[in-house]
This record gives sequence, structure tokens and C-alpha cells, in this order.
Amino acid sequence: MAKIYHKFTIETPAATVYHLLTSIEGLHKWWMKDSRGHPDKLHGEVEFGDKEIYYNKVRVKSLEHNKKVIWEVLETAGSPEAKLWDKTMIEFELEEKQLARLGGKTATVVLFKHEGWPTGSDDTRAFAEANFYWAYSLLGLKNVSEGKPGLPM
Repeated sequence: MAKIYHKFTIETPAATVYHLLTSIEGLHKWWMKDSRGHPDKLHGEVEFGDKEIYYNKVRVKSLEHNKKVIWEVLETAGSPEAKLWDKTMIEFELEEKQLARLGGKTATVVLFKHEGWPTGSDDTRAFAEANFYWAYSLLGLKNVSEGKPGLPM
């Protein structure tokens, strides 16, 4: 199965990043302006976007306070290729550290995974596009976490 991985450092405590992943107001700032649901509840469902243009519905599979958030993609719409997201898992693993290269400042290392893509999908335009948009959106997460403007769609 194909996987998308991104690893990056955010110069802020894990609690800030976790809040942006588990609150509707946080998701509005960095990922989708049109987000609704319960990202702060285990087994809660969250909907992103509009079924005519771009849509995802996820279920919160795991919440480890300030450490991990996992979503299972239940439904997608917007294009035939979007269906490749169905039944995939999206994971944000957070590790808070004091980094010497930042003068001992508290930072959060984020390991992002989007896995469970159907075999062979990593050689599709849809997979390449998803990888790009995740990088774009994760930069928005980093920016908002650090007090800069986000890049929500």
C-alpha cells in the first residue's frame, strides 16, 4: 500500500499544534475553511468541503492528548480520483522537544502519514496531487502554529 510521509519541525509546544488539529476553529485556519463536526472526540466525525467541488468525511480513530491524532477517511467526493482516499488513514504524530539548534526553545516535531492508499495509486496524478496539497496544507499548519497566516483552502 502506498503512503505519504512528511516530517517537519514547528517552533511551538505540542499543545498548540494539537489544538489546531482537534478544533474546528483550528482546522479553519490551516486546512479547510469549510470544516464542521467533532475533531475533539474519539469516534467523532468531521466533514471538510463541499461534495460538488472537494469533500472529505473522516472519523477520529485515535486521540492522544498533545501526542497523536488519527483520522480514517470514510467518504470523498469531487472527482473520480478522490475515491482513492476512501478507507485511508491520516496520522499526525507530535513529539515535543527542546532543540539545541533553536537555543533550547520548545518545538514540536510532526511526523505526518497518509497511508492505506490502494496498491499502484502512488503512480497516479491523484497521489502526486495529494502529496503536494498535504505539503501545502502542512506548511499552513506550521505557519498558524507559529503565529503566521495559514493557507486554508
